[in-house]
Amino acid sequence: MTEILPVNHFVFQMANAFLFLSYVTTNILMLRIVLTLASVCFAVWGAFVLDISIDTVLWNGFFFILNFGHSLRLLYALRPIDFKSAELEAVYTHVFGPGHYNLSRLDFFKLVDHNGFMRTLTKGSTFVDIGNRSHHLSILVSGALEVLWKEDNGKEHRINTVEPFAFIDSPQWVARESDDGRTFKVTIRAMEDSRFLQWPMENLEALFKTDPHLASAIDSVVGIDIAQKLFNVDHNVRVKAREARAKTQRQRPHRSARVTPLPPPKHNAESKRNDADNDDAYVLDIAERRRQHASANGHLGMLNLIPHSASMPTALHDRNGDGVTIRNRTKAAPHPRFLSAFQQLCALPAEIMQLHDDVTRQIREMENMVSADVEKQVAQVRRRMTELANRVPQPQQQEE
Repeated sequence: MTEILPVNHFVFQMANAFLFLSYVTTNILMLRIVLTLASVCFAVWGAFVLDISIDTVLWNGFFFILNFGHSLRLLYALRPIDFKSAELEAVYTHVFGPGHYNLSRLDFFKLVDHNGFMRTLTKGSTFVDIGNRSHHLSILVSGALEVLWKEDNGKEHRINTVEPFAFIDSPQWVARESDDGRTFKVTIRAMEDSRFLQWPMENLEALFKTDPHLASAIDSVVGIDIAQKLFNVDHNVRVKAREARAKTQRQRPHRSARVTPLPPPKHNAESKRNDADNDDAYVLDIAERRRQHASANGHLGMLNLIPHSASMPTALHDRNGDGVTIRNRTKAAPHPRFLSAFQQLCALPAEIMQLHDDVTRQIREMENMVSADVEKQVAQVRRRMTELANRVPQPQQQEE
């Protein structure tokens, strides 16, 4: 018969309670600590309650050493890390820390400890010139740098600026595998006294072999920086294009909608002697130009209001050279050529109205023809349907 044993010693119960906590915790440090305590309880239980159970004591002693070592390592990693520099602290806060890449302080300390160096650049100094090769990865900590593109004639244009906590040579870092990619196509110059953090490429590549996750961190923040640079360059190009268009529009002369007066005729000795002979030709020219203006603006019908009389206004030269004046010349009848041309101009509205009436009449005739054809076709369809309905045999009613 199976015998039910009594409940084990409370030390054994404590050990299992610590194991239960290790199963429900999500904190890796807490996991190692409770496993260490559980190993201690099991070792004590095997040594004193079971009268020195060798296997229980040895196994739990080994577990205690293993978990206690992991606990010490995690506690060391969580120790407060002082970067010993306010500039490095600012770089970690604005680029690598929480809210950005969330790199741990210990990993950032590995990046800057014996690998990164702080450098100073005075105002007007050149960080790099066109054609130089990149051998570092640099991030601006304070100050400002300008990125200049040089034309063939030597004129420089600012295409971008580097603000604090932005990488200076991030495109060259990404293209470091190719020889041409590491060559600068622009000049970078300090706009004011600046400080920057610089990593030699050789130091970073050696560090990445031991800590590959640091390579992912650097590549991520560099990629974000390149995307921001592209947005800034695109914005600067758009702003310069708008400024150039605005400058061009300001330099363009203003075109008003005023009516330009007719130029006065040139008076010389010969023209003054022949003014009387040229009056009729000039009047015809004025009449033609005014007819064209009225036709273009839809006021051709106004010509019908001009009277056909011998005392109609006539355009004559202003002898003072101020332009063209209109006055009545009643002392003499107009030239027959002028009357003929003016009557032709006045007859144009009548011709247009006659043309309009002809077109309207033709449209109505076509509508009537189409309507008659449609009615004829409808009648034929109805007749055909009636014939078909008559051919269908009617069902005979059954007698009750």
